[in-house]
Amino acid sequence: MGSGRLQRLGWAALALLVLDPVAAQTPAPAEPDADPLIQAMADELERSIKQLKLADESPPYYVEYRLQDSYVLFVKATLGSIASDNQSHNRSGHVQVRVGDYDLDSSLVSRFGMGGSALHRYYNPNSFRLPVDDNYAALRRSFWLATDLAYKRALEDYAVKLADKQAMVDRDGLVDFYAAPVVAVDELSSRPAIELEAARTLATELSQVLADYPELHESNVWLRVYYRDIRYLNAEGSRFHRQVPDITIGAIARTQAADGAVLWDFELFRARQLSDLPDTEALKQKLRAMGKRLTEARSAERLDQYVGPVLFQGQAAAALFAELFASQLQSVPRMVASEPNMQPWIADLQARQQRFGRKIGSRVLPRGSTLVDDPTLDAFETLPLIGRFRVDDEGVAANRKVLVEDGRLKQILSSRIPMYGTTASTGNSRGGFPMPGNLILTSDVAANAAERSQLLEELRIDAGTDYVIVVEKLGDPQAQRQLESMQSMAVFNYRERLPEALVAWRQFPDGRRERVRNLNIERFAVREFRRLEAIGDDYYVHSVTPGFPRGGYFLSGVRGAMEPASYVVPSLLFEELAIADGKTMDRRPPVLPRPPSP
Repeated sequence: MGSGRLQRLGWAALALLVLDPVAAQTPAPAEPDADPLIQAMADELERSIKQLKLADESPPYYVEYRLQDSYVLFVKATLGSIASDNQSHNRSGHVQVRVGDYDLDSSLVSRFGMGGSALHRYYNPNSFRLPVDDNYAALRRSFWLATDLAYKRALEDYAVKLADKQAMVDRDGLVDFYAAPVVAVDELSSRPAIELEAARTLATELSQVLADYPELHESNVWLRVYYRDIRYLNAEGSRFHRQVPDITIGAIARTQAADGAVLWDFELFRARQLSDLPDTEALKQKLRAMGKRLTEARSAERLDQYVGPVLFQGQAAAALFAELFASQLQSVPRMVASEPNMQPWIADLQARQQRFGRKIGSRVLPRGSTLVDDPTLDAFETLPLIGRFRVDDEGVAANRKVLVEDGRLKQILSSRIPMYGTTASTGNSRGGFPMPGNLILTSDVAANAAERSQLLEELRIDAGTDYVIVVEKLGDPQAQRQLESMQSMAVFNYRERLPEALVAWRQFPDGRRERVRNLNIERFAVREFRRLEAIGDDYYVHSVTPGFPRGGYFLSGVRGAMEPASYVVPSLLFEELAIADGKTMDRRPPVLPRPPSP
C-alpha cells in the first residue's frame, strides 16, 4: 500500500485499523512492586509485536522504545553576580518501528519537504514529550499513539525504497540493520547532590575572581549539572536502564589587543561525580592563571608567516586529534531520497564523510601507533575519564576495540546502521551517531620530553627557521557560546579547518619563549597525522561532547550529540605546517577602560 492510499484512508480511521485503542486505555494493572515506566513500555511493546498490522501490509519486524528523564541545573555568573539560572525536569519518549527485514527495511529514507529531513527522520522517527508523573495509563497511551504513527511512516518509507531501483543497486553489499545479541543491563549512578542555591554561590564566588583583571572586557562562569535516567526496550528482548551524571564547570573571558584583535580564553572542568572536580581554591587558581594569561596576550606579537615544525601539547594536542582525526572515525549512513532530485546532494555529503570507511588497512598514523576506544574504563592511569558506558543507545554491549594498530586502520566506529567499512555494530551508538567513549592514542616509540626537544631542534635546523612554534591551547566552540558577544562567531565546527590557536609560543634554540597571537594554521589535512614526526608520552585527557559527523547537521537538523567522551592524547610533533596571521574583522577596542569595581 503506497502513501497515497494511506492518506486517502485518513489517519483517524487507520488508528482503529492498526490497534484497538480501548486496550491501551484500559490496561491490566501493573504489579505493585514493578517500575510503572518499564511496565507501561513493556506491555505496549509486547502488544505491538503481537498485534500491530495494517490490513494487507507487513507487520513490523523490529520495534524499540526509549524513555529518558532529563534533570538540568544551570547557573551562569559574571563579576560576582548571577546572570541566569534555571532548574528543570522533563521526560521524553522515543519509538522506532521497522518494516521489512534486516536485509532490506523501511529505514534510511529522507523525507525532504515532508515534515522532516533525512537523518532526523531516521534517528528520531518519532520522539515526543511525556508526562513527568509515573502514570502507567498515560505513559502507555503515549507509546501506543507514537508506535501507530511510526508504523504508518515506516510503511510509506518502505514503499519509497522498493520503488527506487537505483537505490537497490547502490547498496555497497550492505544490509539495512545489523543483528545484535540480546542484553540486559542496569547501569545506575546517583544524581549529583548539588542544590540550586549552592550552585549559585559557587558560580558567584568563582566569577568574582575574574573581576580582578580590569583588562578583560567580558567574562562568564557557569555550572551545569545534567543527569539522564534512561530506560530502553526492544522487540529482540534487549533492555537497559542507564543513569548518566554529567557535571561541567566552565569559565570564559574576552578582551582585545591594541590593534582591535579579539582575544579569548577559557577553562573547562568536566566529570561524572563532584569528587572528581577540583576544589574551590584549585578552581580559583585556574581562573587567576587564565586571567593573567589573557591579559598578557594583549601585548603579544602577531605572527606574519611561518612554515616549519609545530609542536602541539596538552589541550591543543588532544583537541586537534579529537576534531580532525577522531571525527573521521564516524560516518553517516547511505540514504534514499523520497525526492529524486535530492539524491545527488545526499550522495556527495556521504561520500565526503566515508573517507576512513574506505581506508581500512591503510596507514593513517605513524608506525608503532595504537588507537583504542575503551568505554569500559573509569580512568587512564590516574586520570579520570567520563566516556564510560556498559551498553550503547541501541542495546549493544560496550567493548574495548583497537581502531588503529601499528599505524594502520583496522576498523571505524559503527552502530547497528551499516556503513561502508563496517560489518557489525561496535557498540558505539551514542546520541544518534557512532561516537567514541574513551579514545586513547599511544605509541610504542613514544618520545619523552628530552627526545622531543632534541627532535624539535633538529627539525628547526632542517627548516632553516630561527624558532619553532609550540601550541598549547585551541578554541572550543561550545565554550565560546557562553559569551554573548561571541555567539555569532561560535558557528558549529564542521571540521573544515583547525580551531583557533588561543595559546601559542615562538620557542628559540636557547629555550627562550615569546607569546604570539591570532594564529591561523592553513591547509591542515588529515593525512598530516600519518606524517607525524613524534608522539609523546605526556598524556592529556580532553573530556568533551563530540560533534556529529560532517554533513550530519544539514541532513538531520540535530545540533550535536549529548553523550560525553574522553580523548587521551599525548604531544604531537609535525615536521612542517604553514601558519599565517589569522586576519579577522577586528573592531576598535573600547575608548574608555572598564568601569572600576566598587
